[in-house]
Amino acid sequence: MPLASTWLGFSKVVCMSINPAGVSTQCCRQRLQAVMGQRQGEALLRAISSLAQCVLRWPDTIFEAYILVVDHAWLFIAFVVSLCRVSFRLAPFDFERYCFAKAYHLDQPRFSVAAKWVDTAKVNNGKDVLRATLWTPVGADGPLPTVVIRNPYGNHSAVGVEWGQIILAERGYAVLLQDTRGRFGSDGDFVPVENEREDGAETVRWVRQQPWCNGKVAVFGISYL
Repeated sequence: MPLASTWLGFSKVVCMSINPAGVSTQCCRQRLQAVMGQRQGEALLRAISSLAQCVLRWPDTIFEAYILVVDHAWLFIAFVVSLCRVSFRLAPFDFERYCFAKAYHLDQPRFSVAAKWVDTAKVNNGKDVLRATLWTPVGADGPLPTVVIRNPYGNHSAVGVEWGQIILAERGYAVLLQDTRGRFGSDGDFVPVENEREDGAETVRWVRQQPWCNGKVAVFGISYL
């Protein structure tokens, strides 16, 4: 419909310049072809339609580009602040979290967060312990809905490299960020993918038994899982 209406409007403008008395769209087409020949007339109409589409898209394109630049600016500021504080092993800053929220179009954080290392589920017939950091919103009334994030990459010390756990915790969720079997803090041997179904299920069972979990558990993974 936008293309048709654009063609209609511009073809009438062109035709009225040929015959100011005004004519129907079909007559416009016929008169253009009569003046310029069929091929040239069709080519002109296509060119006018393309130009009209570009002109009509300019406001949207400019606005989208503006939003993209602003979002990336907020994200860049958050990244720089995060990089500095992680280097000095500091807890997340309020300004950093504000920037993240602006970049991702999220509501501003409702809580500050606290993190601690915990031993979680035992696997491999009780021989190996999986370890994690538990992120919770400070001051939230528990028990809480809980999100389990498991990964083999480490890098989730209490200073807070962002894997999504801070974003969730500061909005009222308990988040368990767990090392997979044989990786970093967790016991056992790491065999890619082999034990993840079993270990994930055992972790969820363990989480549901904890006093800070209200029984509602979501699970998501990063790349590997």
